[in-house]
Order: sequence, then structure tokens, then C-alpha cells
Amino acid sequence: MIKKVPVLLNIFFLFFLLLSSCKKNNIDIVSPDNVDEIKVTVTNTMGDVKMFTVTDKKEIERLSIKIHMVFGETKKTSWFVAKELTENEKNFKYQLKFYKSTKMIQEIIISQNNKLSVDSEKIIVDRERELNNLKKHLLAITT
Repeated sequence: MIKKVPVLLNIFFLFFLLLSSCKKNNIDIVSPDNVDEIKVTVTNTMGDVKMFTVTDKKEIERLSIKIHMVFGETKKTSWFVAKELTENEKNFKYQLKFYKSTKMIQEIIISQNNKLSVDSEKIIVDRERELNNLKKHLLAITT
């Protein structure tokens, strides 16, 4: 019986580790109702920067839906039909700054294909189709 205790403890530990690694990201994305504008910046691999400020409420809503799709937090869909992203475009740096009045309330940075930073929280996204859809939209509005 004494020899089984360490084995059972190891199994319990591995099970707990597996459960904790499967937990959902608890990242709060700002609601479009709380946003007056979104400043979008796209930086290509050569360092060239394109910027656009979104103030239209419908466009803010569309971008918000796409962002929530990346995190799997919505049943709504909003697909942007455009040419497929090149490998180079997938590696651009995409930055979104959300403002209420003149105060920045959230920042999202997408870099190195699927690495996201939401405020100070860093995550890797595995929803490539949704992420590329968001990137295509950001490229279109900044050109």
C-alpha cells in the first residue's frame, strides 16, 4: 500500500496539471458599447507603418465581433472576404488601441503570426482562420 501512494499522487498531479492547462483564457475584451474609437496600426516586416482610426459604430462592432471570434467568445460571425494572407502578411505586427473619450482602455497586439498581447497578458491563439480573418480586415482598413 505504501508503494502505491507515490504512484497515486503522481497520477493525481498529472491529472490536475492537465485540467489546469485546459482552462479557458479569462481575458476580458472591451465591449463595443464602451468604445468611441479604435486606432489600428499595421507594421510590415520592413518597418513601414499604416494607420487608421475607426470611429464608425458599425465598423467598431464588426471589428469587435472578429476579435471575439478569435477568442471563441461569440456565436456571431463576421467573415471578411478578401484575398488570402501571404506568409509575410501573417507576420506583420497588428495593433489595436481602444479609446473611450480620450482615454485608452485596452490594447491588443498581434505579432509573430499567432502571438497576442491583450494589455499585459500574453497568449498564443490557435484559431488561425479567425485570426487571419481579423488580419485581412485590419489590412483592408489601413490601406
